Amino acid sequence: MKSIQSKISLIIAIIMIVATTSLMFTAIFRNRKVISNDSDKILLTSVDLYAHGIEDNLKAVEQSIGTVYNYAQKRAEAYDGFITDEAVRQAYTDDIFELGKSIAVNTPGAMAVYMRYNPDIFGGKEGFWYSIDIETGKWAPAEPTDMNLYDKDDPEHVGWYYIPVEAGKPVWLDPYYNKNKNVNMISYIVPYYLNGRTIGVIGMDIDMSLLREAVSHISVYDTKNAFLLSKNGNIIYHKDYTDGLNMDLLPEAERKQFERYLSMEKDCVNLVKHIGRAPDKVVIKELRNGMLLGIDVPRVVIARPLLRLISLLFITSFLITIISILIGILWIRSVIKPLRKMTDVADRYAEGDFSEMMEVDSSDEVGRLSKSLQTMSASLKNQIENADAANKAKTAFLSNMSHEIRTPLNAVLGMNEMILRESGEDNTIVYAENIRTAGNTLLGLINDILDFSKIEAGKLEIVPVDYDISSVINDLVNMVRVRADQKGLALVLDINRDIPVVLNGDEVRVKQIITNILTNAVKYTEKGSVTFRIGYEKADEPGEIKLKVSVKDTGIGIREEDMERLFTKFERLDEKRFRNIEGTGLGMTIASTLLDMMGSALEVKSTYGEGSEFSFSLVQKVVKWDPVGDYETAYRSGWKAKRKHKKLFTAKNARVLMVDDNTMNIIVFESLIKETLVRADRAMSGDECLKMCADRKYDIIFLDHMMPEKDGIETLHELRAMKGGPNADTKVICLTANAISGAREEYIREGFDDYLTKPIDSDKLERMLRDYLPADKIDAGSVEPGSDVKESAADNEEIMEFYAAESYPGDHTGDDAGGSPEKRLEALDGQSLIDVSAGLKNCAYPDVYLMVLESVFSTLDGSLEELRSFKSANDMKNYAIKV
Repeated sequence: MKSIQSKISLIIAIIMIVATTSLMFTAIFRNRKVISNDSDKILLTSVDLYAHGIEDNLKAVEQSIGTVYNYAQKRAEAYDGFITDEAVRQAYTDDIFELGKSIAVNTPGAMAVYMRYNPDIFGGKEGFWYSIDIETGKWAPAEPTDMNLYDKDDPEHVGWYYIPVEAGKPVWLDPYYNKNKNVNMISYIVPYYLNGRTIGVIGMDIDMSLLREAVSHISVYDTKNAFLLSKNGNIIYHKDYTDGLNMDLLPEAERKQFERYLSMEKDCVNLVKHIGRAPDKVVIKELRNGMLLGIDVPRVVIARPLLRLISLLFITSFLITIISILIGILWIRSVIKPLRKMTDVADRYAEGDFSEMMEVDSSDEVGRLSKSLQTMSASLKNQIENADAANKAKTAFLSNMSHEIRTPLNAVLGMNEMILRESGEDNTIVYAENIRTAGNTLLGLINDILDFSKIEAGKLEIVPVDYDISSVINDLVNMVRVRADQKGLALVLDINRDIPVVLNGDEVRVKQIITNILTNAVKYTEKGSVTFRIGYEKADEPGEIKLKVSVKDTGIGIREEDMERLFTKFERLDEKRFRNIEGTGLGMTIASTLLDMMGSALEVKSTYGEGSEFSFSLVQKVVKWDPVGDYETAYRSGWKAKRKHKKLFTAKNARVLMVDDNTMNIIVFESLIKETLVRADRAMSGDECLKMCADRKYDIIFLDHMMPEKDGIETLHELRAMKGGPNADTKVICLTANAISGAREEYIREGFDDYLTKPIDSDKLERMLRDYLPADKIDAGSVEPGSDVKESAADNEEIMEFYAAESYPGDHTGDDAGGSPEKRLEALDGQSLIDVSAGLKNCAYPDVYLMVLESVFSTLDGSLEELRSFKSANDMKNYAIKV
């Protein structure tokens, strides 16, 4: 090696060998890392993607059964009495059967659809069973199994009924072999409840071949190593066991391999090592029905691109070193650039911006990954849109529920208000005052629980006011005493007589918290006692106390492991044992949230089987330090001093229009405003309102929202469109039971001037009249808000003369063609269809009761005819409103 050429050749050869070796190992290292990371993402994305496809089939089944279930719930109203009347039940069953047939035929993989009634109530063979004939492929009704022939613990024959009923929720049963049809099946079953009773179940059987077919087409890295396992450990599908197999029948080595699959972590890449060969990468995904979808790919297969690259480098590296370096650099850049783009787009997705597509023009792993991620992002966007739609549906549901619950409560509180105003008997006033306070407490609870959107959004507010502690204690004791007496429990009261009588805090929230605790104590105590203690101690700041409240019971207690679940919303402890006790599991969550907002916390001490004690300390400002003493005496002296209703004003020349399709609502409204001397006309529909508004000018129009045919919003829009009419600019108040969060803003947007909720608060109604009536219509010298001036004899005489002239409801106290109201009711007493004593209890006054009876009988034929008309036209919206 003496020549220069040899030396240069050797140097060049060494440089080339070093360069190519360095390049080769660098390329190998970098590609190995990228491919490894890519493979993890691809496996995870693939299993998510294919699981999503399989779950679409499962969702289709759930949606099909959900449609039948919802239809059965809705149609139960049209077949009133189907539980007790066999003929009605058969018609009801046939109705549901027709829908079930149509849905089953159009559900992929469906083998049978059925609705079976509770054998404890209706007998063992009640219901229908509609299934497909495997050989002919035709659907036909089948004879239902007689459940009374089997024990309830027989899962093979009647587990499909008792498993979901005992679970109390929709259930996917484990796969099973149907001997009658010679086919493997999986069943989705929903327990059917109505008014707290178990009516039966509604379910569908699905051919397992539908899922096996989907798994058989899964291919990742050109391998078909996907498998599907049941939640109890049986093989549903594997390329070596396409028809499924019980793991216990496998050889020991294979059985251990599948057992390892069951124990692997879900939704992550697991490395499975083997003796004598490279390990596999396995990803397991749990499906919505509890099955496990897995993908098993050998690392040798994943590494094939890397092996090809190494071979290529060995062949070409010695010839084109520089070109190889450039190609390597360009290749690396080609890999990094799309990854960087995907990262940037993923960051935007994380911020909620889905405007840019995650697309890479490539067919390699990066391109496949980008397409998979794009599919996943589209699915995520769709789920977000579905969640928004579900939230809007929840809001609409709460709105309707608020209307339905608050409408009857309006009549109760409205009529009770008239008792408070007009009765002179102390005992009656005591009862009525308790009704009002309990009713207002109920109304406050309804507002909080139904307006759950406010709870989720964290918009609950604490509103401190001055309140009488004796009134709070009285309301709570009256509420819980009745429940305790009904269960034979002793109610032990330990009330500190030195508690300051007037405090400042959120009275409604304090009562709500204690009500939840007391109610739970009585619910979950079968015998013994409930002890209610209220005491106090001085707080650190002057002028404040710590109100100390505790409720101790001798009930079931709470297991130590259940303590953390106590404040989980919609979750109840020991539910199987107490499944007959009503409740949503929301009370403790609300109480804990409210206490946290007020700077306190709920403390719990409990021994399972012996009882529990709930307590909290709450800082309250003191307005009046006088001791409360005996709370009942203090409470009586309080309501006696304030039960005299004082009108805010009078307006003899004012006239308003009340529009509502419910006669009782109108009676309550007119009764509440009669002391103001305001004249009130009534309209029973939107069309009647428009007709009256075309002929007469009104100072205010009170317009109900929910009415048949033409609702309040439609009526308002037509009223505003009457340009030049006498009431084109008249103030219109929406009168409705919809008290959900955001309702006021919605009504204002529709064009209403204000919004008043039912049950009507008489004080709010009078203030609204005073604020919206023209100033020249309010009589000079009317009583001002907050005034302590009592009505004079002249005032009373003027009011009585006004009543006589206007013939207001409830004022017919003199004799008429039928005699006095009392005599007319005596004539009705004893008739089979009228319970006079119950009617007087609910209406309070004989003349008001007679008016209600007259209203019912005079409008009954027309109401029934209107209902028939709605039903024949299939106008379910107006039919429901009218009912």
